[in-house]
Amino acid sequence: EVDYTDVYVREKGELVITKQLEGDVTKEEAEGGITFTIVNSDKKYLDKDGKLSDEEVVLTLKDFTLGADGKTYTLSFTGDKSLETDTYVVTEKNAAIKGYTETVSYSINGESDVKDQTATVVVDKDSKNTLVIKDAYEKLVDIIIHVTDKSNGDDIADVTVVITKPDGTKVTVKTDSEGKAVVEDVINGKYEIEITEVPEGYSVIEGKKQEVEVDGSDDVNVDSVITSSGALKIIVEDEVTGERVEGAVVKVTEPDGNVVIYNTDANGEITEYAKLDDEGFYTSHPGEYKIEIIEVPEGYNVTVGKEIVGYLVAGAYSEYVAKINNKIDDAAAGNVLDDAAGIGTPDTGDDTALYMLIMMLMISACSMVTVMRKKER
Repeated sequence: EVDYTDVYVREKGELVITKQLEGDVTKEEAEGGITFTIVNSDKKYLDKDGKLSDEEVVLTLKDFTLGADGKTYTLSFTGDKSLETDTYVVTEKNAAIKGYTETVSYSINGESDVKDQTATVVVDKDSKNTLVIKDAYEKLVDIIIHVTDKSNGDDIADVTVVITKPDGTKVTVKTDSEGKAVVEDVINGKYEIEITEVPEGYSVIEGKKQEVEVDGSDDVNVDSVITSSGALKIIVEDEVTGERVEGAVVKVTEPDGNVVIYNTDANGEITEYAKLDDEGFYTSHPGEYKIEIIEVPEGYNVTVGKEIVGYLVAGAYSEYVAKINNKIDDAAAGNVLDDAAGIGTPDTGDDTALYMLIMMLMISACSMVTVMRKKER
């Protein structure tokens, strides 16, 4: 009698998984972040030794063998670790590494790359299969915008900044108490930085709109300068001739209430509030300036107490013209001319002298009539 025993041996094949890293990601970053699972058709998990488990097994790059280039990792299921013939789903569960953007693709047995984090490999009897997974990493950097006040170097909070990304999408941020606004983890490309709103009393003088290039090498710092200063020039003119008036005395009440007296220069100007610093920027504080002419050169009239209000705007240049009555000169000033003498007498509005002249003429006429009558007799 012969006994027969059937011994069934599961057919096997090989699978070599190669992980290739591209970009500036470090060994420590990759090994600390990238994870995989390998699952067969029975939903069992494969460990690094080729054994199956009902419990989830998560593999890391530390379970792979690192190549000499420092960028290639290999996990081989060959020889004694060959796999039973089956369909295996290899999933890169996590490819993300903080500070980078990634693109994952794979190739099975030398075929074209497929952009996906999940690959399905069929292991047949005696087959030698390869799965190459490529992770291309691009370093993410920050764009740091810093806004300061030109007049004193102070950091300016609550400045609204709009960043246009390479794909056209926009991000809006505001500067903090340190005058900084940060756009984190941006990819390579050209970015447009634009200041769209500043606090009241400020104006942008440098860096309102800028373009920066991000190449992933380092954070990008963008400096913008705004100002709370502006310029205002006061001009005194003859209202008829338009000529500038030198030597007019002008009282200026500044925005903080401080009162200053100035004299117009040879150009009829007061330029104290239109000065520039060494770099060509305005230096005067914005606000309302009350301008009053309190004294004029001889030969001019002025209405005392009449004010002009000038507004100095941050980052802007303004001129305010104060006009005074023209020189007292012949008919242009309302003069009455004595034709006989050819002398111009200012019309003051006082008719007393005229009345006296008329009376004297009338008395003289009466005297002449009396004399003539005596002669007739």
